[in-house]
Amino acid sequence: MPKGPIIKPEVEVFIATVYQKHPKWKAKEVCNWVRGDLKKKDPNLRDDWPSLSTVQKVLATYRKNKSKLPDDPLERPWSMATLDDYPIPPEAILSVLEVWKFRIEKGDILSIREAKWAARLSGVLKTIEDISYEAFEYARFELMFQLLNRPFDSTYLDRELIGLPPPELLVWQGLVAASFHPSILRWSSKEMFMKEVEQLRDRARKEEAEGLRDWIRKVEQKEAQNERQGKEEIDKLVDKVEILKLEKSLADAEVEKIEKAILCQEKEANHERSHSQQRQT
Repeated sequence: MPKGPIIKPEVEVFIATVYQKHPKWKAKEVCNWVRGDLKKKDPNLRDDWPSLSTVQKVLATYRKNKSKLPDDPLERPWSMATLDDYPIPPEAILSVLEVWKFRIEKGDILSIREAKWAARLSGVLKTIEDISYEAFEYARFELMFQLLNRPFDSTYLDRELIGLPPPELLVWQGLVAASFHPSILRWSSKEMFMKEVEQLRDRARKEEAEGLRDWIRKVEQKEAQNERQGKEEIDKLVDKVEILKLEKSLADAEVEKIEKAILCQEKEANHERSHSQQRQT
């Protein structure tokens, strides 16, 4: 039985993108989703293509390389200081700075990788919003190919950029739908994408604010608990001091009693000696 079409890099990226969208899924779940989606686009595909072992290998490569991602310098925030190591054409710097400002005002960052693409796109696109959006897309696709150890193929993005229809490759539409929006194709999703980004940011801000409120409540509860515990400790110390004072008072009274007894004994002894001397005389 034939094995089915060769697994191209675009299919591997599609597999990894589905997993990125559903990070809690196991390889079998990713495999079933990918098979079903590709089958809808090409009914002639085999039901067991791609194989589970292929999906497992792709995900293993993705996870391994993703664990190294924090060390990738291209994912660090961009600034003018990064130009020493990652230069961009001087004529593109102003556009990149404007994209950088646009991201900051939106509560986001511009990575070095995105700055690279923003510089390249600044001579093609007119608005800063468009440059920012397309730079994000190029950077994200490039990163996905990188995580799978595949050379970056920007064919789809390039055709979209100049208004050509998407390439006749069944996986591209699935890749786009899985990566960026569940129900619409990417070449008509820019406005919806920006709206969704704003919604996600608003939700993140609300969650962050709620998390901060929870943290403040916990701190206040802890302080109140510490205050109660401190008061209890102080009360214990006060009680202990009072007990010590009482014990000292009792001890002082006992000492005074003993001293009086000694004085009485000394007086009696003196009196007895005086009588004894008188009798002798």
